[in-house]
Amino acid sequence: MKFLLLGITILGLSAGCSNHKIAVKTANAYLVNELAIDGCSWHFEQHTGEETGPTAPSEDSMKKINPIIESAGSRDGLFRIPVQIEFSRTGKMRAIECGWGRKVEMPEVSIHHIEIAVPKE
Repeated sequence: MKFLLLGITILGLSAGCSNHKIAVKTANAYLVNELAIDGCSWHFEQHTGEETGPTAPSEDSMKKINPIIESAGSRDGLFRIPVQIEFSRTGKMRAIECGWGRKVEMPEVSIHHIEIAVPKE
């Protein structure tokens, strides 16, 4: 009887657990920093598909983003780098530094892969 009750309990617990797969999406976006003109620090702007609007990279994602930033040139301290990203939403909000000492909350994303987008000819 104890084994039957234990088996039912384990079965019930395992049924309650689900394998939550992280939805990884691919998008064309701009890696943007316009803090020099009272815009916001590093974030992504996406204007295609279902994922639109600004998103903030997670702290861990900055390790993948920094080589892109270092290889791109700025225009008077402004950056707008076309990139292709593989990302997933973390479900958190992240505060990004913006002009005049403001902080703007944006949905946080975890970057799995990033590369500079090559313009199509």
